[in-house]
Amino acid sequence: MSPMRSFQSAVLSLLAILLAACSGDSDTTRVRVQLNWAAEPEFGGFYAALEEGLFAAAKQEVQLIGGGLTTPSAQMCARGDVEFAIVSAEQVLTFAEQGADLVALFATFQHSPFVLVVREESPWKSLEELWKSNARAAVEPGLPWIAELDRKLGGHTLTLVPYSMQLAPFTTGAVDAMQGFISSEPVQLRLQGLAVRCFSLGESGYDPYAQVLVTSRKFLDQNQETVTAFVNAARRGWASYNAQAPRFNPVISKLNPAMDCKAMDIAAEIQLAIVQPAGLADDALGTMTLERWQTLAQQMHASSKLKRMPTDLERRFVNLR
Repeated sequence: MSPMRSFQSAVLSLLAILLAACSGDSDTTRVRVQLNWAAEPEFGGFYAALEEGLFAAAKQEVQLIGGGLTTPSAQMCARGDVEFAIVSAEQVLTFAEQGADLVALFATFQHSPFVLVVREESPWKSLEELWKSNARAAVEPGLPWIAELDRKLGGHTLTLVPYSMQLAPFTTGAVDAMQGFISSEPVQLRLQGLAVRCFSLGESGYDPYAQVLVTSRKFLDQNQETVTAFVNAARRGWASYNAQAPRFNPVISKLNPAMDCKAMDIAAEIQLAIVQPAGLADDALGTMTLERWQTLAQQMHASSKLKRMPTDLERRFVNLR
């Protein structure tokens, strides 16, 4: 073959590859998911779906974007900066009251993972005892559960100080209690050799869904098939993660070296009971009920976190199949 024909053949081959790539891209939907915390087991099913190629099989190129305490994931989704986000159930309702139309698609935690952590030897035997004590507790200010506990228990006498996302204030004794995720802070404290107890906020009667996947009403209405395919892939990912978390945790730990695989394995085991309570089938993971949303709305309204009782709660969530 002459040099010219060889060159022409190479060019044509390159063009064919580029055209094939472009053609493949046109069949793939790119979506972004803004997380509200760093990569941890609380997002394990989404990372499992990525690792197993479940999103790819649905012709979706998915980007999971890590977050933190101040990440405005709900605002980003409402503005259309991202297609999906992880938010609290309370944010779905407060944003609706402010005019933003977020739709809950998948409730990762069927029961609240939030706890108040105290040392094992601490004198308080119940959440109410702690709430009525002279202790110092590190919590994120303005959280709805604080208002609900105050309403239920008639106020608090413990001193609330800002939560810094660090364990040091607790381990050094600067505070007597701290907020936490049942699968995060308590696990890390125990691995440091500190014996702790946890008071469950869910068991107090304030038990909203948590780590809720949302999208905007506009995106859902315009992309029903895409959203349904994403949720179904995520549900299968969570089924895989619940069954084989240690298989996926090394991938997650690389994204968040602050939490090693041992801690993630323990966390995944602990959270399983509230991600997939007994009797909840794999194909029902993440599903929600109107009754639970009504209970949350009533509690938020009673504690003045909502100005009005919502009249359209059935629009605030959808169970896709």
